[in-house]
Amino acid sequence: MKLYERLIKRKEVKEETVKDDVLYPDYVVDMMGNKKRVVSYDERMETSVCSKRGLYVGDLVLLDLVHRYHYPLKTKKYPLYMWNVYGIYDVEGHLKRLEEQGFLRRSLDIENCLVYKLSETGMLELKENAYVSYLLNRNYALDVFELNRKLNGNVALWKDLVSVFEEDLFGVPYALYFDERYYLETGKMWKAPLEALRTFSKKECREFVVFYNSNKERMMALSCDEVDVMKYETLAKWYMSVGEFQEAALYFEASIRKGSLDSSVYECYVALLKAYGIEKKAMLVMKKCQSVCLEESGC
Repeated sequence: MKLYERLIKRKEVKEETVKDDVLYPDYVVDMMGNKKRVVSYDERMETSVCSKRGLYVGDLVLLDLVHRYHYPLKTKKYPLYMWNVYGIYDVEGHLKRLEEQGFLRRSLDIENCLVYKLSETGMLELKENAYVSYLLNRNYALDVFELNRKLNGNVALWKDLVSVFEEDLFGVPYALYFDERYYLETGKMWKAPLEALRTFSKKECREFVVFYNSNKERMMALSCDEVDVMKYETLAKWYMSVGEFQEAALYFEASIRKGSLDSSVYECYVALLKAYGIEKKAMLVMKKCQSVCLEESGC
């Protein structure tokens, strides 16, 4: 987009309503208890790079929210972070503008209420700028505006940049396995692994049991490594989410042997073992899970 076109676009999207300073204070307290100044949408425009269709990060966040929640027209139930993080107080006005620009359309929901939904152009815009949806759903300490500036319009590179951050933090490049099409179709980040488990054949179950029995030494070795248990928990859940169930079993086992206190790790592992017919082991893990749940509840 040429410079004069961007200037025209900026003039079009300036917020026109008067801000209520009580509802939308200039300073807010973040999750760490630190007081910080809210950077308005108009200010963000000056330091951000818009998409090829002229949308900024805050606009893309709104498209993502509409995609997942189908906001009724004239609703007031918008997340507070639309002001605190993205500097947008006139959410209704922004949605109306996005509709006028062809990114949103009006539709009747199952209760015959008028709601906003993404148009084909809106879907394409989210798909091409999927880094915004991804970070919005991952809750990372990775600033989406900083990433926007680093990309500088080259949005196809976002997975490479985010996966470097993830490998440093978790040891796993999650972003490389994010399927934008699946997200846009379902609103879910990952395919549901437990549903996939139910479809396995007897042959696949036998193969898993052979793998499980022949890798007990590897499981033992992993649990003896000087590695933080949280890393193994993360790996186990990630392998589970992408359908690599054999590798998931290794890291579930390693997590439990290292004394994991995350009950969801046990629950996922039990489901995995039961799906493959390893009932005896599943019962042992279930007992351990129950004791972990008691510890969590303080009983």
